[in-house]
Amino acid sequence: MSSQIPELPGGLALTIPLAIVILVVMVILHELGHFIAAKRSGVKVLEFGIGWPPRLFGRTWRGTLYSLNAIPVGAFVRMLGENDQAQDPDSFSAKPKRSRALILVAGSAMNLLLAPVLFSVSALISDFDSVEITGVAPGSPAEAAGLRPGDRIEQVAGHEVDLPSDVGRIVLKNAGNEIRLGIDRNGAKLPVPIVPRRTHPDDEGPLGVSIRPHLAPAPFTKALARGFTRTAEAVVLVPAFILDLISGSVGLEEVSGPVGIVDAVGQAARRGPEIVLLLAGYITVQLAILNLLPWPGLDGGRLLLLGVEALRGGRRLPAAQEGAINILGILLLLMLVALVTVGDVRRIAGG
Repeated sequence: MSSQIPELPGGLALTIPLAIVILVVMVILHELGHFIAAKRSGVKVLEFGIGWPPRLFGRTWRGTLYSLNAIPVGAFVRMLGENDQAQDPDSFSAKPKRSRALILVAGSAMNLLLAPVLFSVSALISDFDSVEITGVAPGSPAEAAGLRPGDRIEQVAGHEVDLPSDVGRIVLKNAGNEIRLGIDRNGAKLPVPIVPRRTHPDDEGPLGVSIRPHLAPAPFTKALARGFTRTAEAVVLVPAFILDLISGSVGLEEVSGPVGIVDAVGQAARRGPEIVLLLAGYITVQLAILNLLPWPGLDGGRLLLLGVEALRGGRRLPAAQEGAINILGILLLLMLVALVTVGDVRRIAGG
């Protein structure tokens, strides 16, 4: 199986609906987390809406209005006392801080629970499973060892390898010493002893081979492990990127917004469903982490206000102050999204 991913036909007619579906599903699941936690905490949920008004359809069941709305940009949960500090015992504002914190965190928790599923299913469809040799340099250690184009490297010095970088790292560490490669040649498993050279032409490397990733469906246990490891890797990406932004090592022009996501989904859609699922996994993790940032208006900003309430001995800020802080945060966030969107358009238009 070639490691190159074939591009599938498709254009804006596929890209934009697919991008909308991915983003809407991510947001619906996020809001579903808030909804479930609110219900379990005894908070009266006034409305669970898919999309944003104007309303197309609505039905009330067990005290909650379930609505379908015209603007397909996500979903929302409207709880009693969410913004006005109502004293009704069934309101969000009347619940203990612990319950309110749980409701706020539940949206991101739902996204983080989804991510391993997306990554695992992606790996079940197709994933890196070994490294394929595409060329052997004359007079190289690889030629002397009998390696051929089409051979797949599965192990190097007893270590399983999935990517060319894995091979390069282990080979460089063992330059000048004999190591054993685990080779798959048309289904036959071959142990191949080889000595990586210390000095070599710049375009050949210690072994004298050209290599590329090889893709194949992962076994269930490996795909499951991939799901959790990739989720963990994705979780640290957002904090690391924010630190890079603060330090100035990356610029704001490298941040992607809605237009950038649509472009990325379009590229993924042309390469296959496993790439779409992989991208969706990263998007849902980013949505989870970004919502927990201590930014006014986001879940993390509301958690920060809960912390302020705890420091004030249980006394909340006046409702007007909380509302003003949240509105200011949302306005600043919308300005940032607009700025990033302009950057996305310029970057995509520039090729």
